[in-house]
Parts: sequence; structure tokens; C-alpha cells
Amino acid sequence: MEFTLEHLYYLIYACALMGCFGHGYTAGYHV
Repeated sequence: MEFTLEHLYYLIYACALMGCFGHGYTAGYHV
């Protein structure tokens, strides 16, 4: 499986669904 931008966006989307973005911004981490 090759690593593409679509794959990256999918990982970010899955991360957002798990609430990673909410905790991430609090910690100063954003994609």
C-alpha cells in the first residue's frame, strides 16, 4: 500500500472522529 495524501487525510479524519483534535489543540498540537 502506497502512502498518499488521501491516506493521510483518512488518518486525520479518523483521528478527528476519535476526538484527537479536541485534545490536540489544547496541547498545542494541530495538523
